[in-house]
Amino acid sequence: MSNTRLKARSAWRNIVLPAEHGGWGFLFEPILLGLLAAFSWAGIALSIAAISVFLAQQPLKIALKDRLRGKRHPRTALAERFVMLFALIATLSGLVALLSASAEFLMPLLIAVPLALLQVVYAARNRGREAIPEISGALALGASAPMIGSAGGMALPMAFLLWLVLAARAIISIMYVRVRLRRARQEPARIEGTLLLHSAAFISFISLWQAGIIGVTLPIAFGVLLARAAKGLLAPKAVATKVIGFSEIGLGILVAILAALAL
Repeated sequence: MSNTRLKARSAWRNIVLPAEHGGWGFLFEPILLGLLAAFSWAGIALSIAAISVFLAQQPLKIALKDRLRGKRHPRTALAERFVMLFALIATLSGLVALLSASAEFLMPLLIAVPLALLQVVYAARNRGREAIPEISGALALGASAPMIGSAGGMALPMAFLLWLVLAARAIISIMYVRVRLRRARQEPARIEGTLLLHSAAFISFISLWQAGIIGVTLPIAFGVLLARAAKGLLAPKAVATKVIGFSEIGLGILVAILAALAL
């Protein structure tokens, strides 16, 4: 393969694919949970729309950054084309879902869109690694779970419970990883708040299980997350950043499966 083709492939990858591995987990966890909880072809269409919206984020950030700087590079035009392409795919997929399911599944967008815009604004100002945009972006991606669930015939309150599960999982995971990485860099980081969040989530789902609202597999899932946080923060071992990231993706898949069994 020629150097020109290699450079071209590298260029579009840098424009389209996000650098952070964790984002892929926050994309596919809600899709998996939604489809496991209430499979439908409308849900498949919404999954394609969610993936398209996710892939549009990186080129949108690039285009916005260049515009804010008052500059226009060859990559700017390419980024804008990718944004339009993914927007078209997302729109068409959404229309397919609308033709085969009740429009009620659109309700979560009222919350998800502002969260997504907040994340994009932070990213465009080179502040995307802060806690607020990371959490808001993960919560916005989580909206695909209640949308897929609702499109598959799940009652809207139960569909929103899917989102609640993912929100709890996303917040405690993000806070855990941030503290873990800061300590690995020998930076000051308090662990009490993160452990408290994990404990609160675990106790909350224990209460929902005791009330008969959810099955036992969900508190088990958050018990696993609590144990992981306790071990990783109280008795940390030196591990590569990628190992932490991929471990969180694996735990996210486990939570999605156990949550689907519990709801």
